Amino acid sequence: MLVRTVHRPDALLPEDLADRVNRLPIEGPGPRPAASGRGEDAGHR
Repeated sequence: MLVRTVHRPDALLPEDLADRVNRLPIEGPGPRPAASGRGEDAGHR
C-alpha cells in the first residue's frame, strides 16, 4: 500500500488494522479508500 502508517495518527494502531481501514472503500468513490468516516486520513496521504 502506498499509504503507510508513518506520519499519520494511525501509526499508533497495528498495521493490519490500518491496512484494513485503507481497503474499506467507505465514502471513498475516488482514489481515497481511507476515507472511512475520517477526513484526516483523506487529507493526510
